[in-house]
Amino acid sequence: MKFIQTTSILIFLLSYFAAAQAPQVFYYQTVVRDINWEPRANEYLHIAVSILEDSISSELPKYREIHDSVLTNAIGLVNLAVGGGEQTSLASFEELEWGEHQHFLKIGIAEASEDLGVYDYETMGVTQLRSVPYALYSN
Repeated sequence: MKFIQTTSILIFLLSYFAAAQAPQVFYYQTVVRDINWEPRANEYLHIAVSILEDSISSELPKYREIHDSVLTNAIGLVNLAVGGGEQTSLASFEELEWGEHQHFLKIGIAEASEDLGVYDYETMGVTQLRSVPYALYSN
């Protein structure tokens, strides 16, 4: 009987701590537009997400991932889970030192085509990642 109680408590504690882990992704949402500022609705695109450390002008990103064949919706909206794409950098998402450096998010977009291989990503912009209200609250 004592074995069953001990096992039950152990299973409860393990499930409690396993569920308390924060996901290793954050979400990014944008509307993709063409040169005339019209939404690119219902199109497949390749999107490269890079995270730069300390400077917008960093030549090599600390972390980079690819999201292949992302489908925009009827208003050109895409939703990405940054940290959940196909990693192409040496450093992993978990290795980023969020509290030690400033971080910048760089987005590149390439046309989806039949050709497999290296795509020519056009940079859409770079912006600094800032604290979110939950992070400020936990501090």
